[in-house]
Order: sequence, then structure tokens, then C-alpha cells
Amino acid sequence: MGAFGIAGMGYLASAAAEPSPLPPPPVPVPAIPAPSLTPFNYHSPPLQPFVDELPIPETRAATGELAATSGVHRYHRDLPETRSWGFERPVLGPNLEAFRDRLPRIGFRNELGPHVLAPHVDVTMHGVTEEDRTDPRFTVHLHGGANSPDADGHPLIGWRNGGGPSFAYGNRQEAATLWYHDHAMGLTRLDIQAGLAGIITCATNSTPAAPTTRSDCPAANSRSRSSCRTAPSMPTAACNPWSPPIFRRATTNPGSSATSAA
Repeated sequence: MGAFGIAGMGYLASAAAEPSPLPPPPVPVPAIPAPSLTPFNYHSPPLQPFVDELPIPETRAATGELAATSGVHRYHRDLPETRSWGFERPVLGPNLEAFRDRLPRIGFRNELGPHVLAPHVDVTMHGVTEEDRTDPRFTVHLHGGANSPDADGHPLIGWRNGGGPSFAYGNRQEAATLWYHDHAMGLTRLDIQAGLAGIITCATNSTPAAPTTRSDCPAANSRSRSSCRTAPSMPTAACNPWSPPIFRRATTNPGSSATSAA
């Protein structure tokens, strides 16, 4: 995609503030330091499964505006609370409901503050700078959505705190369970780990795509992992969990408050 294509995307997607341009990649590419302990190269401690109630995010129409904010979340009863990100929730986002061929417009606003995983922001990756530790870039991609390029959430076009894009999703596709997530170049893996993801269900008629009972409903499930170490920069000084979202159907175990997912 050429410069004109990228510029066109930035022009067509309306926004609350001007996007933050990426610097050019360094030439030659700098040497990559040896890997340290990050959210991606450690082993989870043994944890007893199915002891916590499976949180089911609320369902709302795929329109209006969602603020991406910071919060505090406990991923498992035997883990401490840790800082997290979500869309108007401590972690993850609401289930958004859309319908085929209807054109909702939804906006996303960056209210994240400093990066909750700032020590793990990798400035050797394309487009990443020290500023991303304190004022991270942000945009949103609808994963699996059949939408126009200007609603794609291009990773090279991001907004820092106070800004954000507004997209019109065409939903020209069959009924599907999709997911939306941060898409900023060089930060996506950390931002999704921190919680910036959620589900969008697309129905083909006026029947709600998301069931209204807890026995069968879409859930963005976070499988807890933790790194047991001292981390002064984090709010807890012992174990700090990072949890990638796992999208699946949730099934309640009859007679039990705990919930499994399959």
C-alpha cells in the first residue's frame, strides 16, 4: 500500500483529534537485544481452574462511542490484582451487537493514560518510541469484518491520549462472531494482552445475535498467566498476570456458580 493509500485512510476515517504519524524505520536496523522476561516468555504457576465466576460482558448496540480506559482486574482468585485496560470496563470490552447491511458509526477514544506494560514496550520495533510508554498510540481494528479500507483501523494511523477514530462499519457479510481490538503498529500484542479486545456479533435480521441467557452467550475469555517476580513499576510487587483474550462460547455448569468455556 503506497503513501497515497495510507493518507487516504487517514482522510476518510473521521477522528476526534489528528492521528499521530509514525517515524520512518531506522536504517540500518539496530541490533536486537537479548530477550528478557516479558509477558510472552514465562510459564504460568499451577492454578486451579473453574473456581471463579466467568464474567460475561454486557451487550450493547454497535454505535455511539467507547472509551479505552485503564483499570484494575484480578484474573484468578489466587492471583493479585493488576493494572489492565478495557473499553469502559476494567478489562476487555462490551459485546457489541450489529446487523447485516446496517451502517452503524462507532467511535473509539483513547483515555488510556500511560502504558500499563510500559517496561515491555519494545522501542526496537517499527514505529515504537519512548513516548509510547507514557502516551501510547491507539486505534481499533474489526477483525473479520467485511468493511471498507477507511474503517479498517490501519496500524500506521494511531491516536494518542485524548484522540481517537470514528468508523462506519458496513457489515456486508453473513452472520458471524467477530472481535475488535487495538491495532497500533508495534504495540498490538501488548495492548491486547492488557485487555483491549471485545466481541461484535453480526446478525442477518432483527433477531438479536447475542443470546440473553447465561447458558449460551458469547464471551471473551481471558486465560490467566502470571509472572512471579518483583516488579516495582507495576501496582503489585509479586505476581503480575497478563492474559490474552480467548473468544469462545460460554456454557454454564448447572448447579454451580463457576462457569466453563468450550
